[in-house]
Amino acid sequence: MCNQKQKLTHKQQIEHMKTKGIRFEITSEADAEEFLANNNAAVENITRELPNAKDVLARKCNTSLFDVNKASDSYFADTATALQCEASEAKISAEQKAWGLISARLGNQTNVSEFKNTIWFGKHSIQNEYKGDIPSWEAAKEKFKVTSDKVQKTQSPLVEILGLLEQRKQLQQDVDHAVEEERQCFARYNKAKDATAAAKKEQTELKQVLASKEKDYEGAQKAMEGILENIHLASGGLHFSQKLLPALYRKNPLIVKIKELKKKKADLSLTLIEKNEGVQTAQQKVMW
Repeated sequence: MCNQKQKLTHKQQIEHMKTKGIRFEITSEADAEEFLANNNAAVENITRELPNAKDVLARKCNTSLFDVNKASDSYFADTATALQCEASEAKISAEQKAWGLISARLGNQTNVSEFKNTIWFGKHSIQNEYKGDIPSWEAAKEKFKVTSDKVQKTQSPLVEILGLLEQRKQLQQDVDHAVEEERQCFARYNKAKDATAAAKKEQTELKQVLASKEKDYEGAQKAMEGILENIHLASGGLHFSQKLLPALYRKNPLIVKIKELKKKKADLSLTLIEKNEGVQTAQQKVMW
């Protein structure tokens, strides 16, 4: 278990800030206490979670640069772990290990003192990490510059790769868009093709209907011609008086026949009118 040191309460923190000349002119002390209770807790949780070694294992991050099991001497991992546990002499569990000195709880005097004692004077302090071989400032700067140059050289192709990946992503989106447009074009083409086929079929059917109506009309015309011919022939068999006074000879077979033929002619005239209208309607549909 990690050793726990006494922490200042929120009220004690406010009193401490007041001794430093800090005044609460915009908000009340009650509001300040509530802010500290929420804000400090959130910041503390983040600073505690960022260095957690369990979150940056090689199998999770696809790199061993931060894995304490493979790079335990990097980024002052032991110092960060001691700082996480608030005591360099504490027994550290696997869950409490840190991968590097990236964040620390500060804010109040207690936290600052813990940070200072652990970083500079504890068993796993930065000074002890060098084991007496502390480089000079100039040597440290040169080593940092060399390392920084390596990082820059490593980053350059990565940046280019990221750019290419972004281009590839954009090209893929363009391809997907083109494929979708092509699919829609084919759909419209097939729809138009089906509509054209349906229209041709309907046109063929309308032409067949027109041909049938024209045939019926021609048949009716021929029937009319036959009736007119029969009336003419029957009338030619009558003598002058029968033609002049047909009522007196209404029982005459020829006059009876002529009367019947005239009735048929009248009926057939109506039929011809209807059939002619049917032909004209069919012609309009075919032309449309």
